[in-house]
This record gives sequence, structure tokens and C-alpha cells, in this order.
Amino acid sequence: MRYFVMNEPDVEEIARLYMDYYNNHEGGCWQYEKACRRIHQMVTIEDSLCLIQKDDESNTTGFVMGYFKEYDDISVYYLEEIVIFADYQNKGYGTQLLKEIEKCALEYGAEHIELTSVNDAHHMHFYKGFGMYEAINLKIMGKHYE
Repeated sequence: MRYFVMNEPDVEEIARLYMDYYNNHEGGCWQYEKACRRIHQMVTIEDSLCLIQKDDESNTTGFVMGYFKEYDDISVYYLEEIVIFADYQNKGYGTQLLKEIEKCALEYGAEHIELTSVNDAHHMHFYKGFGMYEAINLKIMGKHYE
């Protein structure tokens, strides 16, 4: 595996792959412009760290997007999204990508990694297998506008 920091010139390629994956495998309805905007927002956010994962044949197998958050007593890497494209799932690529982003986050001074995940058995198994735990002191809150 090879890893590259995602930059603005990568946005269009990653957005096409993102849109294809979610629309064809996850029931999404992404439009190219929105996918570009989402990826661009993450790449250009202050203190972001986004990586692209490629196999030995230079195929893009997935990516991770996130950023560092500072608190009074700790530096945290917030993993916004990790995607392993359909052809590469269940082959260890996600675990390798998580290990790489964890290594990079530690090198940048993070003392903690956190994320918000879909609450299903597949995701819980994956993240818990990586040593992550469910936070018991947080609750996600939201309000939907109609």
C-alpha cells in the first residue's frame, strides 16, 4: 500500500470515486458538484489531514478525511470519514488505512482519535476491532429543517 496526502488537485478524482461508490453501493444520490464540494471542504479545512490509499498497481482503494481539534488539555484527530471502495472491502484495506492515519495523527501530536459512526454491527465490529470504544459521555444531537 502507498499513501498520499490528499490535496486540492485530487478533489475531482476522489469526488468521482466517492459519488460512484455511494450512489452504486450505498443507495446514495450524490451529484458531482456536491461530492466535489464535500471533499474540497475537508481538504481545505484548517488543520486537515486527508490521505489517499493506493495499491501496488496505483489503483485508488480508499481514502480518509479528518482534521485536528485542539482542547485545553488534549489534541484530537477527528476522523470525519473513511471510505474503502467496494472492490477492496473485506480484504484488510480499511484496517491498513486506519493504522496509517493513526500513525500520522500521532506524528502530528494527536493524543486521541475520535469519530462518529453508523450504529450497525458491521461498523461497530470494524472500529472495536481497531481498539476503539463507544463514548458513554456523548450524545449526538440534531435538528432537521423541512
